[in-house]
Amino acid sequence: MMKENQDTNNFNTVTEQWLQYVQFTKKYSTYVKYQNIYNKYIRSFIGNRHTDEITTAECQQILKTAYGKYREKTISQSTYNSIKIVLFQILNYAESPVFIQKIKKSFPAVCHNQLNTAVLTKEEQTKLNSFLLQDVDSYKIGVLVCLYTGLRLGEICALRTSDIDFARKCIYVNQTVQRIKADGEKRKTQLIISDPKTASSKREVPLCDFLLKLLLDHMSQTEYLLGKKPLEPRTYQYRLKQYFLALSIRGKHFHSLRHTFATNCIESGMDPKCLSEILGHADVNTTLNRYVHPSFDSKIHQINVFADTYKHTDIF
Repeated sequence: MMKENQDTNNFNTVTEQWLQYVQFTKKYSTYVKYQNIYNKYIRSFIGNRHTDEITTAECQQILKTAYGKYREKTISQSTYNSIKIVLFQILNYAESPVFIQKIKKSFPAVCHNQLNTAVLTKEEQTKLNSFLLQDVDSYKIGVLVCLYTGLRLGEICALRTSDIDFARKCIYVNQTVQRIKADGEKRKTQLIISDPKTASSKREVPLCDFLLKLLLDHMSQTEYLLGKKPLEPRTYQYRLKQYFLALSIRGKHFHSLRHTFATNCIESGMDPKCLSEILGHADVNTTLNRYVHPSFDSKIHQINVFADTYKHTDIF
C-alpha cells in the first residue's frame, strides 16, 4: 500500500479502509462482527498511530489482554480468536512491518478441541428424546430436527417448511438468521436473514425415517418450521435451557445438539466425509477435530473390536 501521509495511513484510517473492503467481499454480519471487534478490543490500544510506528510488543499486549479475558471467561474462545484474526488482517492490509508470525507464535489460536465441549450422554439423550416426544409442538420438533440432523441454531430458526422435501427425504439448508448490531441509534441490534455461514453450509441434509414420520405427523402449516416468521435464536436457546432444567441436564447448550449428532454418527460407523457434508463443513478435518467426541464406552467397544482380531491366533 502506498503511504501518502500521516493522516491517511494512521491505524484507524487504514482500518476503516479495510472494513470497507470486508463489507464488499464478506457477508454483512461478518463486517459488523469485525467492526465491533476492532472498536471494542483493538482501537484503544493503538488509536491514531502511524502503521509504521506500531511495535510487536504493542500487538502482543492487545492479544495478552484478550487472552486474559478469555481465561477469566469474560469473553468466549470465538471472540478471542476473532480478535487475532482482525488484528492480523488489518496489519496485512496495511503492509505493516510488525512481525506477525512472531505474534502468532506467542499467542496461538484457542482450538475447539482444547475446550470441554459438552456432548449429551446416552442417558441424557434418552431422557431428552422421551421428553420431546410428549405433547409435541413446533419447538420440540425443532430440537429433534437439530438432534437428528446437526443443523445450527440459526439454520433451524430460519428453516422454512417449504425447505423440507418429503419426496426426496431431505432438508435444504438455504438460509440462517442471526442478531447483529444495527445501523443508527434507534435500534442497538437487528435480526437478519442471510445465506448460511459458508458456501459449503448451503446443503442438502438427509432425513432418517423416524424424523420424516415425525414431521409428517406434527409439522405445522406455518411458513417457518418454528412459527409464522424466523425465530429469535436467543428465544430458542432459552426454551432449550428450560427443557434441560426440567430434565436436570446440566452444562449443555444448543450447540451440544450438533456435537452430539456428529459424535453419534461417527460412533455408528458413518463415513467422516459424508458427515462433513451433512454438517456443512468445507474440510473433513474440521468435522473430526471439532465435532467428534467419542465417549469412554465407545472407546471400550472399539478397543474390544481391535482385540478380537487376535482371537484366532496363538499370540496368547
